[in-house]
Amino acid sequence: SYQVPLDPDGTVFRLRFTAMVWWVITFPVFGFFFCIIWSLVFHFEYTVATDCGVSARLPSTWVRARSGDGDKGGVRR
Repeated sequence: SYQVPLDPDGTVFRLRFTAMVWWVITFPVFGFFFCIIWSLVFHFEYTVATDCGVSARLPSTWVRARSGDGDKGGVRR
């Protein structure tokens, strides 16, 4: 019968803690940015739509410019 080759100390699988932490952090970050890019590329109009019908490329930028936090290039009324 076939036996799994082991290290001299009997270890079958070895994974460094830092490598595991890197993968655990990388997957959610990649997923987050992938979802944002996917929604902007394939559903742009729905993604940037606002309830009040303001025409803006990215609503969060428009809200910050309109909030009065200094002159950020927003349109003044």
